[in-house]
Amino acid sequence: MGKKQFLRELNRKLRTLEKSERRRYLDDYEEMIADMVEGGLTEEEAVSRLGSPEKIGETLLENTEPESRRRIDVPGTLLAALSLVLTAVSVWRYLTIRSIFGTFAGLSEQSVSVIGGADGPTSIFVAGKVSQPLGLYAVTACLILVTVFYFVKKYRK
Repeated sequence: MGKKQFLRELNRKLRTLEKSERRRYLDDYEEMIADMVEGGLTEEEAVSRLGSPEKIGETLLENTEPESRRRIDVPGTLLAALSLVLTAVSVWRYLTIRSIFGTFAGLSEQSVSVIGGADGPTSIFVAGKVSQPLGLYAVTACLILVTVFYFVKKYRK
C-alpha cells in the first residue's frame, strides 16, 4: 500500500473527527512516512511499519477527546431530508396524475357548457383538465439544487 492510499484510508477512518483535528493527524503520519523514506525505506515499507490504517484510526479515536468529534450538521440534514420528502411527493403526484388522467395534453384546456331551457332552470358546468403541479416541481428542483450546492461547498473546504 502506498502513502496516498494509506492516508486516504486513515482519513476515512477518522471522518468522525473535526476537520482540523483530522488534518493534524494526517499531517503527522505523512511526516512520519517522509522521515522513514529519508531514512532509506521505500514508501511501501514505511507504510507497512506503521500498521494498518484501520487499527491506527481506532486507536486515535479512542484517545481523542469527545469535544474533537464532529457534530451533526443540522442544516445539511434538514436540507437533505426536505429534498427527499419533496422529491417523493413530486414523483408520487406526477405518477398519480398520469395514471388517473392519462397523457397530459396541456395546461389550460377548459370547456364551458350551458344546459337549460326558456322555461326551466339553467345549469352552467365548467370543466377543465387537472394540471400538473408545476409550482411543486419548481420548488423541489430549486431545493435539490440548493442542497447539492450546500454539500459541494461544505466538502470542498
